[in-house]
Amino acid sequence: MYKSNMKILSNARLALEGKNIDGELYSESMFSPNISSFSHGDGCRRPYFEVTQQICEAVYDAKRFSLEDYHHLKVHEELESIIIKSYNEKGVPEHLSKNISIEGSVTRIITSYLNKICPKNSVVLTSAPIYHPLIAWCHENNLPLHIIKTRKDNDFKLTPKEINHYCQKYSMTKVSTLVLFNPGYTGSVYTKNEIDSLAKELGKYDITIIEDNVFGGTEFKEESKLIASSKHLKNPILVCSGLSKKFNLANLRLGWMCGSKKIVNDLKNYNRLTYGTVTMINQHAAITALRSPNWYYLQNNQCLKDRVRKIEEEIISYNVQAKNKFIIDYDPIEIAHSPYSGHSLLISFNALKFKKDGKKKLNTDVDITLYLQKYAKVSFAPGSSHGLPGYHRLAYGCYGASDHYDYQTKLERDSKINSSKIKSYKEKGGEVFKMGTEKIIKIFNTQVFPIIDKFLGDH
Repeated sequence: MYKSNMKILSNARLALEGKNIDGELYSESMFSPNISSFSHGDGCRRPYFEVTQQICEAVYDAKRFSLEDYHHLKVHEELESIIIKSYNEKGVPEHLSKNISIEGSVTRIITSYLNKICPKNSVVLTSAPIYHPLIAWCHENNLPLHIIKTRKDNDFKLTPKEINHYCQKYSMTKVSTLVLFNPGYTGSVYTKNEIDSLAKELGKYDITIIEDNVFGGTEFKEESKLIASSKHLKNPILVCSGLSKKFNLANLRLGWMCGSKKIVNDLKNYNRLTYGTVTMINQHAAITALRSPNWYYLQNNQCLKDRVRKIEEEIISYNVQAKNKFIIDYDPIEIAHSPYSGHSLLISFNALKFKKDGKKKLNTDVDITLYLQKYAKVSFAPGSSHGLPGYHRLAYGCYGASDHYDYQTKLERDSKINSSKIKSYKEKGGEVFKMGTEKIIKIFNTQVFPIIDKFLGDH
C-alpha cells in the first residue's frame, strides 16, 4: 500500500506544476498569474496588526533581540507559560502540558520525530485526509505509511471500527506511530465521545500518537476535542500546534509541542543540536499573536464559515440547474462534507470523470486538475495526494487576502492607534472577506461552471 504513495504525490505535484505524469507541460501551473488558485493553503489574512508592529519594534530592540546574537538555548519563559495555559484550556492535563518545547514549525517537529524517535522500518499509521507532505517525510525516513480509509458519511473522521478493520488486514505489531490530524484537514471536528472512544481503542496497542492540532482555533463553533485531553488516554503522545493557520503567521515558521516527557525532551535535545534556538523575534511575535484580542480570530472564523456556506450554496444551485438542463441523475460537483473548521472544502467533479478530453480520458483527479487548469484557468489540489483519490481540495481560506494589504499595512505603520481605528479595522476586515468571497463566486460562475456545462454538452 505504501510503496505507491510517493508516486501518487509526485503525480499530484506535477499536475499542480501544469505537467502530466510524464513530466510534459500540459497547462499553466497553480503559481501562474493567469490561474485562479484554490490549491494554496496559506493563512486567511494578515495577522492582527499589533503583531507586525511588535516584530518591527523587536528588530530595533538591540538589548533583548540583538540580531548578531544567536540567543543560544535562551528560553522565552513568557511564551512557554502562555502555551502551557493554552493547552490546559483545551483540556490537556498538566502532566502533559508542562512538557513543552518551541520549535521551528510543526513540520520541523514531526519530521524530527520521524527521523530521530520513530523506530526504523516501523509502520506509520494515519487516516485520510492527510497533510500531503507526510508521504514524503515517511518516504525519506524509510518508514512505510499506511493510510486508513475513512467514511464520507462521518466527515472522514477516524473511528475505532476503522482501526479494528485495519487490524484484521494488517498486524499492529509493526505499527509504531499514529498521526492524527485534529481538526481534520478538510474541516472535520471531533466530539468528546469520539475522542474518548478512539483513546480507548488505541490504548490496546503499543503505539505513539502524534496529534497535529495546527488547525486548532479555526473551528466555526464547537472546538474539536484533543485526544490528549481524554481521561482514557494511555499511549505516549505528542501534540503539535503552530502559528500558520489560526494566527496567519505561516512565514515565521514557528511551532510548539507538548506531551509525554521523554518524547518531548528527546526531540528538544535533538532539535537544539540540529536546528538551534528558534529566533527570539519570532517568539516575541508569537506572544503578541497568542495575546491578540479574541474578536479578531472569531471574526476570521465567522467570515470563513460564511464564505464556505456561500460557495456550497452556489454549487448546490448549479447542480440543480445542470441536472435539469442535461437530464442527469447525479451532482456534477459533489460536496463531500461541510467543513466545521479550517480553510478547505472537499469536492468531487463527478461530471468530468471517465469522459474524453480529445483522445485522453479523465480517469483520475490528477487528469481533472490539469484539465481545469488548462481550460478553466482554475487550480484545485488533487485529493489523491491527501489520501482521498477522486476528490479535490478547494482551499478557499486565503483567496483575496491581498485585498487587505494596503489598508492593514497602513494601520501597522500607525503609531497612534485608538478605539475608533480599531472599530474601523473590525469593519474593514469583514468587508475584505466579503470581497474575496464575491471573487470566488464569480470565478465559479464565469470559469468553472461554463467549462463543466461545455463538457456535459459535448459528452
